[in-house]
Amino acid sequence: MRNQHPTVVVRAMQSVFLGCIALSGLWARSTSAQTAWTGTTGDWFTAANWRPAAVPTIGSGVVIANGGTAQITGGSAQAKFLVLGDSGQDGSVSMQGGTLTLFTTGQLGSAGTSGTMTLSGSGTTLTGPSSGGGDFFVAFDGHGVLSILNGATMTTNYLMRLAQESGSTATVLIDGAGSSWTNASIAAVGVNGAAIVTVSNGGKLQNTTACIACGVGSSGNVTVDGVASNWTSSDMTLGEFGPGVVTLGHGGTMNVGALSIGVLASGTLTADGAGSKATATGSLLIGWAAPGHVSLQNGAAIASSAGVSIGNGGHGGGGDGDALVTGATSSWSDQTSLEIGSSARGVLTLQNGGTFSVANGSGATTLATNAGSFGTLNFGGTAANPETPDGALLTASITGGNGTALVNFNRPGATVFSTPMGGSLSVAKLGSSSTLTLAAVHTYTGATTVAAGTLNVQGTLGNTTTTVEKTGVLAGDGSIFGAVELTSGGTISPGNGVGTLTAGALDWSAGGSFAFQLGADDATSDHLALASALTKSGAGTYQFDFRDGNAPPTLATYTLITFTSSNGFSANDFSFTYSGAKPTLQGTFELTPTALLFHVASLPVRLQEFGVD
Repeated sequence: MRNQHPTVVVRAMQSVFLGCIALSGLWARSTSAQTAWTGTTGDWFTAANWRPAAVPTIGSGVVIANGGTAQITGGSAQAKFLVLGDSGQDGSVSMQGGTLTLFTTGQLGSAGTSGTMTLSGSGTTLTGPSSGGGDFFVAFDGHGVLSILNGATMTTNYLMRLAQESGSTATVLIDGAGSSWTNASIAAVGVNGAAIVTVSNGGKLQNTTACIACGVGSSGNVTVDGVASNWTSSDMTLGEFGPGVVTLGHGGTMNVGALSIGVLASGTLTADGAGSKATATGSLLIGWAAPGHVSLQNGAAIASSAGVSIGNGGHGGGGDGDALVTGATSSWSDQTSLEIGSSARGVLTLQNGGTFSVANGSGATTLATNAGSFGTLNFGGTAANPETPDGALLTASITGGNGTALVNFNRPGATVFSTPMGGSLSVAKLGSSSTLTLAAVHTYTGATTVAAGTLNVQGTLGNTTTTVEKTGVLAGDGSIFGAVELTSGGTISPGNGVGTLTAGALDWSAGGSFAFQLGADDATSDHLALASALTKSGAGTYQFDFRDGNAPPTLATYTLITFTSSNGFSANDFSFTYSGAKPTLQGTFELTPTALLFHVASLPVRLQEFGVD
């Protein structure tokens, strides 16, 4: 998904288009006969409230800019265009019943003034502009407030422009069951100014395409809150030339086609709470040429259909993206594919039971697709954070591409991970209190780091260098085809219980140790089988910590490590401790050309074994 989003260029050109025709509303005003409101707060249908003294018709250009409020409580009001606030004076319209039809443009807040329109109650309807090519402006170069409440409706057919000019501010509230604004064209939320839209308590907003923060210096913030509250848009760019934010809460929903988050400025989508959901039928890009952020929490969801790219960087890089899915019932499902880091830096974090499903578990996940990209997948906490309960990624495979790919496991408790990992990616086992069991066949070629806790290899790791450091433990009876580096503070404990761990070469640094179970004979004890050399690294202790296997050790010889050659070691380098049923254990090490042996020389017995107290 390296290529740019199919609507991005359209959106960018659209922003220029929006600016080029921004003066259309003022043009309509200047070439039409105007009817000016002269009343304070009064009835729209009272001729004496107008200059000239006649109720406006569909051919009248209406200007309310004297601080007054025109009220409509019934009937059918008309105007060619409507301007609220201009020439240093504010203006308002209050509708509680009835209809208002505009032929061309509507404009709230001009020349630094405030324009306010309130529609309230079932049956209250504003329609327009219905023809004539006019747009509807909430804040042209002033401050506009539009409220659609308690079942009122509004229908427009041309561009919906919120906060047109730099310094303008627009506030739109669509609140209550049945309340709606249906726009048959583009919704520009923050053209060059700052716009805030709230859809709440069952309100609905519908348009064709949408840009949030469309122009340089703009900002756009949309909140959809409450059960049955919905925003529907065919395509959407979030953070086009300014910062854009969409928040879904308390069951609020959003339906879009293609969705780009972080286009040429930062974009953020947050969904919080059960029932809060975004549905995208087109591709979903997070970070195109600017940062993109997505957060799903407390049972929120995203359902997408045509692939997800986090950290897309489609505009020559720079579009970093991150996504968080957290909470036991929080979920993200895509029916095609998941890409984390295409041509930029992408991060996906799954925590506290949150899930991401790729084609119901049959789709592929790719990290760091292109050269220079970075892709990180976090199960639980990030590398810089403490252990956090993890979530789940339902995918057929996880593959590293040509960039830098990393999978972090940082969760408490025990977990089994059996999704095959391949390509050029690295794996880090973090979290001191947890055990990660890697089952299945993994062919990835990057590094494996056991920084803390236990990595239990039950399947197969490919040509990866495995480093055991700090308080990390490498265990299991699987196979590691690459080399193992045991550093100071790290531990190797072969077997899942008693068993044999197979690896390539071993570079053993002083201060690293082995934890072995010794049973009644060599066959029932732990072993490390190397396909290459055993190498000593540094001066210090090289210790084995022995404990009982299925039975205590006997006077036998135990093969601890086999190898093709050893470098730098002598038998005198090794020491041991013992904890088990016997009071003490005595023995000696022997280093042969292909094995490290331990000969049990003496096993003192406890007097209790002979019935003596």
